[in-house]
Parts: sequence; structure tokens; C-alpha cells
Amino acid sequence: MLSLVAALEPIVAAIHQLERQIAAAVREHPDGAIFLSLFRSPRSVITAATMLAEMGDSRARYPTRDALAGDAGQGAVALESGKRKVACFRWACNKRLRGAFDTLADSTRHWHPWAADHYARAIARGHDHPRATRTLGRAWCRVVWSCWQNRTPYDPARHHGLQQHALVTIPASSGPQPDTAATQRMLGDAVTRRAGRRPERNALDGKPTSANTLGG
Repeated sequence: MLSLVAALEPIVAAIHQLERQIAAAVREHPDGAIFLSLFRSPRSVITAATMLAEMGDSRARYPTRDALAGDAGQGAVALESGKRKVACFRWACNKRLRGAFDTLADSTRHWHPWAADHYARAIARGHDHPRATRTLGRAWCRVVWSCWQNRTPYDPARHHGLQQHALVTIPASSGPQPDTAATQRMLGDAVTRRAGRRPERNALDGKPTSANTLGG
């Protein structure tokens, strides 16, 4: 056992050194901030680096968000036979990019309220965890593609889906009106773990996923 530990120590040290080099390279890359902005934990830098490496910097490679979702394995494949049409798992895709988007979806469902609500609604529709994660991953593909095309890091304040999810309204004679102050407070708390977990718990309990907000 001691011999095994002694043999593994230099390997683990080399892995940590490579991770530090990868992290430095990602931060220096012109697009690095885009992918790093999608994650909360510094340990996610490897996933961010994978997305950057697999997507590259040629915007013409993915002219549409659906092209990205397809190559990342987040979009289902439609199979037709006569009048029968079914959506099936996409096997032909970039496996490393799919793994990165799966990690993004699975990590953000724990703390990001829009992502948690998206995942929870998929679970409520009867999807199992892998399929619900891919559903969320496809939604993230749209966000990532937009950030990547515009060369802009992810900003919750500019995320329309999150803003709609956090929008608080008050009743009025002419119809519901936005409560700007309350909405800003909601957006300020949008990245807390408690806010992120609430929609998932409600869905698993069979309760509505949004009580005071509009759909995300």
C-alpha cells in the first residue's frame, strides 16, 4: 500500500500542475472569460477549458444555436417511419463537448434558479435525470451560443429567461404590472443555493414551480 501511495504521489502532483497550466491558459485566452463566467466553482475551470477547446474560436463553425446543441448531443434526433415520429437520443455528436454541457447543466441546477426551474419542469413531465439534464443542457446551448457569438461573458442581468423567471408582478386595474424593486431583489438573490433548490423541491413534491414569478 505504501508503495502504491509513493507511486501515485508524483502522478497526482503532475495532474495538479497540468490543471494550473490549463487554468492559466483559459484565463489568457480571448474567449476564456465567456466560458469561465458560466460556472461558480473555480474547480470547474477544466470543464470551461473543455468547452473552449471543443467549440474553438471560429464563429462560423456553429452558425445557429441548434447546430451547437446538435454537436453537443443536447438535441434529440427525430426518427420518422410512416406516420410515426419519435425523438431519440443523439449518439453521433462530440462526446467531450456533450460531457461538458452535461456537467454545466447538472452543476447549475443546484444553484441557478432558472436552470433549477428548467430541470424541475422536465422532471415534472416524467423525464428521468439524464433526459432532464439534456433538456436543460439544450437550453444552456442557446445561452452559451449567444454569449459566444457576441463575445460577451454570461451576465445574469442580461439573461432574458432568468429575468422572466425572477419577474415579480403586482395586481392593477389594467392588469399585472412589474414590481421593479422586488424584481431587482429577486435578481440579487438569483444565485443563492436556496433560491436555486426551491423550484426542484416543489416539482418533486408535485407543487407549482413558480409562485410569484413568471415562467422562465
